[in-house]
Amino acid sequence: MTSNRYKWDWVGRIETASGAEVDVLKFSDDMVSIDDIVASLSKICRYNGHVPHFYSVAEHSVLVAEHLAKNGHGALMCLTGLLHDAAEAYVGDMVRPLKNHPEFGSTHQKIESGVSERIHTVLGGYYPHPEAVHLADKAVYEWEVDNIRTGLVRGLEPSMAAKLFQTAFRLLSASADAEMVANDKYLASCEHIRSLSLENDRNLTQLLSR
Repeated sequence: MTSNRYKWDWVGRIETASGAEVDVLKFSDDMVSIDDIVASLSKICRYNGHVPHFYSVAEHSVLVAEHLAKNGHGALMCLTGLLHDAAEAYVGDMVRPLKNHPEFGSTHQKIESGVSERIHTVLGGYYPHPEAVHLADKAVYEWEVDNIRTGLVRGLEPSMAAKLFQTAFRLLSASADAEMVANDKYLASCEHIRSLSLENDRNLTQLLSR
């Protein structure tokens, strides 16, 4: 007897962290959930896991938004940066050689673009992504190569990355009309959450050294 748990045809459908049924091939506005996006991106490791320490897509996304904020862009652009990889919560991350494959990559890009467009329609931000977001993404990537991939900097634990992303989304999405104020609050909140994470790391180190 087949359990109700396996009632779906599993072609194009996933079960999200919240238990929702999502058809990524027929993605619609009602399938978008910021809670599911946060839950997923905070647990997906960048670079297909080939890094010395865990480093999430969620943290990367926050850094892209921070880079935009520090360079004077408004809250709506920063929100776009925060959500630029949000589609990966539904279609997954993919290594660049496959993304650039002329046949497979184009199919994936079409599906991912459709999901991303619906996410921005529901949650805000610009789509297609403006050049400023692509440049910020590239700048953060270059920083990651020197710091994350070498092990000089450790990524946040999933729970802290999730909190950071949630705080950023709440501030940016609610403050699009007061953009510079939003940027100031956003950057201050990010620094506060990172300080909490560092304090947790210090406490853990002291505990393990006993």
